[in-house]
Amino acid sequence: WDEITLHGKTRVSELMKGRVKSYTWTRKNFGLPTVSEKEMKGGDAKENARIIMDILEGKKNPIRHVIVANAAAAIWIAERVFNQ
Repeated sequence: WDEITLHGKTRVSELMKGRVKSYTWTRKNFGLPTVSEKEMKGGDAKENARIIMDILEGKKNPIRHVIVANAAAAIWIAERVFNQ
């Protein structure tokens, strides 16, 4: 996967002040439930667009948890860069 998942471990590495720090994130770091690989699998462009629209309209979908985790990580990264 090219994003944070909630069914296993995500390896994270950051370069800060010339040093690389690596660690692992899991769903527990985000306080979110497990989302299986099967639940994450999308479909064709039309199906994926429908899933995205459903999530934006507030409909329940396990993929929403993955989106929240990735958004949280992006905010965390931005904060760390800003506060460097």
